[in-house]
Amino acid sequence: MPEPTPIRPDLEELPEAPFVAGIGIAGEVHAIPHAYAARAIGAGVRRESGTLCGARAGLHREPSAFDRAALPRWASVCPPCAWTVAVETTSLDRELQELAVAPGQVR
Repeated sequence: MPEPTPIRPDLEELPEAPFVAGIGIAGEVHAIPHAYAARAIGAGVRRESGTLCGARAGLHREPSAFDRAALPRWASVCPPCAWTVAVETTSLDRELQELAVAPGQVR
């Protein structure tokens, strides 16, 4: 098993947000609860963490909040994570807009 990558002191701290973005094994974006992310980096090494959907995901070297609106349209976002964050942060309207197909747009 590979050794975890040590955290450099010049890396950013975790954002003050309830959920942090994580990258899954296939490159998909997952939501990691803040407390899980803090534990993952608390020992001074970068590790994988559990996500809202139960998958494992790694923290980016510059952690950011899980913010669906800030992600690029081409990003592969985990649907269970996205919906759970939408419910927990009362942003269901915004998540429903992500499902809407604009005229001329193909999904």
